[in-house]
Amino acid sequence: MAVAGGAIWLSLHNAAQLRCYHATTREQLAEINITAQHMAVAGGAIWLSLHNAAQLRCYHATTREQLAEINITAQVTKMLHGE
Repeated sequence: MAVAGGAIWLSLHNAAQLRCYHATTREQLAEINITAQHMAVAGGAIWLSLHNAAQLRCYHATTREQLAEINITAQVTKMLHGE
């Protein structure tokens, strides 16, 4: 769970969705069809690591638009092989 852009972001366990609720009215603002393993807030953005995937996604905290997607497969493979 993370708080960003006046909303509460949470990923439901074993559900392929991320829900975003207004912090005071509990109105559902958005639903993104992914399962996030971890979340981090940085400035006006929220970074999500995807469950069982070597990908990071960045969303604008207020507009909920996807700003970036980074594939880190090569870096994870190097780290696991001790290179």
